[in-house]
Amino acid sequence: MARYDNKRPALNPVWSRIGDIYGETASIESAEFSQDGRFIVSGSKLDNTVIMWPTSDGFEVWRQTVPQEIERVAWSPDGKMLASWSEDFQVRVFDAKDGHEVL
Repeated sequence: MARYDNKRPALNPVWSRIGDIYGETASIESAEFSQDGRFIVSGSKLDNTVIMWPTSDGFEVWRQTVPQEIERVAWSPDGKMLASWSEDFQVRVFDAKDGHEVL
């Protein structure tokens, strides 16, 4: 549930759940909601992972690890693919259904 402080939304429960669900040492560098609001994709700075989460329960759908820290993640306009940008200057494209790297 979103909180509003100073008229800006704060999604503290979502970010807390993503960062702490497994007690891992990681830092979410980027996170994006799907257009329909059913999923979140996150990119981590310390463990180099791209993770897709359903907003309904927060359980992980899939996880992919890349060689370098993730700087940004984003959905394709049709919601079928996800892209990640990392510190090795690589853009990787993943299938949103299963997380397989397609590019």
